Amino acid sequence: MVFPTETEATVRRRILQICQEYARLIVDIVRELFQIIDEASMDKMSKARIHNGNLYSLLEESRGVKLRLFDEISSVGTLLLNREAFLRLIFELERITDNAEATAYRLMYIIDGKIKADKAYLKDLANFSAKVLDETARVRDIIMALMFNPEKALELSGIVENHEKEIDVSHRELDLKLLTSVRNVSVLLLLRDIVDRIEAISDVGVDVVELIRMLAIYG
Repeated sequence: MVFPTETEATVRRRILQICQEYARLIVDIVRELFQIIDEASMDKMSKARIHNGNLYSLLEESRGVKLRLFDEISSVGTLLLNREAFLRLIFELERITDNAEATAYRLMYIIDGKIKADKAYLKDLANFSAKVLDETARVRDIIMALMFNPEKALELSGIVENHEKEIDVSHRELDLKLLTSVRNVSVLLLLRDIVDRIEAISDVGVDVVELIRMLAIYG
């Protein structure tokens, strides 16, 4: 809600605070995704199911925060400069939650025993998802810095982009390993789909960084 005496800076600060809350939830979601895979790789399926439940609870909470953001942005109208950039930021962050949810859904086929996957491959997935979690946390840090220190946000942006290049290499290596060693077609297709969706989370992270850079430079 916007008040008559509010300035653009006040509105922007309030929206950034909600963005920070959204970003924290997204990191928690990706962390739960990592823990699902990590527990499954150690054959601790009951714990993996608990983390899956946690993930869905966080997804529901994140949807509420997203709606608050939309309401806030729509209520301020033209008072908020770069309104479109903020809307794009929300949509990009939502892509992370969508990919995390889709990945968790597919992992349940393994956790419930519908598809048998070697634990060594799950360990590889856990290691890969840990790197993506690290990048997602860095993206959150940039969003946190945007309100008080735009210069710091710009500095951190370059670190995320370099980290993404390392993730791309890891993605190619893991994909090639699966292609050359997994014989069961159903398992191969499922594992590759999971890897691609996890990697998509890191790709979105770079897109988010570009939007944050725009907000940091142009205010």
